[in-house]
Amino acid sequence: MLCTPASPSDTSFRTASTAAPTPPLPPPNYTWPVPRGAHHLKDGGALEKRRKSVLDSDEPHAILWRGVGDALWHLLKATPPHRGRPPALVDEHQLPLCDHDSPLVSVPWTVVEAPRKCDARSFVFDLLDRLEMTPRCAVTAVVLLETLVRQQPRVLCGRSARPLVLATCVLALKLTYDAEVLTNAVFEPLEDLLTGIGPFECALMEEQVLRWLDWRVPNDPRVYELYARELVRVGLRPGQTFDPAAVPPMFDA
Repeated sequence: MLCTPASPSDTSFRTASTAAPTPPLPPPNYTWPVPRGAHHLKDGGALEKRRKSVLDSDEPHAILWRGVGDALWHLLKATPPHRGRPPALVDEHQLPLCDHDSPLVSVPWTVVEAPRKCDARSFVFDLLDRLEMTPRCAVTAVVLLETLVRQQPRVLCGRSARPLVLATCVLALKLTYDAEVLTNAVFEPLEDLLTGIGPFECALMEEQVLRWLDWRVPNDPRVYELYARELVRVGLRPGQTFDPAAVPPMFDA
């Protein structure tokens, strides 16, 4: 086979003086582990204090939030090892949610296949808190996420978990509020946390999730009531007994 000067196998034009070394790849735009505590300049320890208050609380909303975090962790644990790449729009290797300006830690979501329970809980607590999600919103987000995973089982992995949770939470807000909810307004309280994306990317993630769901969401009230009850059970602290009064009502009487 003939070699031309442009052919990779032609070495006659390469010498020690002309061969240029391959430049190293730039470092990924991820947030690396940061010191925890009040001395952390990015958030003054406020996020960690809020997370701890949810972990230590017996209030109904805290129980539910722990249940949502644990539901995400169990979904990731039940997901078989991912083969190939998740779609680029929800792949944090392609579109990181956070850059170095964010106080959130991204390594557990981008390096390992299944983050720890504490990682899942921390991200869920931060998201639900900043979005001021009602119990009905939080339950709806889990219903949407689990429905998506059942219909598209290869979508969820560590690298895609946070974008999918973000999209389902925003969709849950839009589905459960009577007034119009704009993505710009929803994303505003997240700007200092999700510093790698903006409202436009968030809206694209929402649309992609809806397309995967074929623009259909569960509408059986019993599904949401069942999820609310089970999320409360999962979120109980060790030694805490189940109280039916802690289950949030999903629909107005």
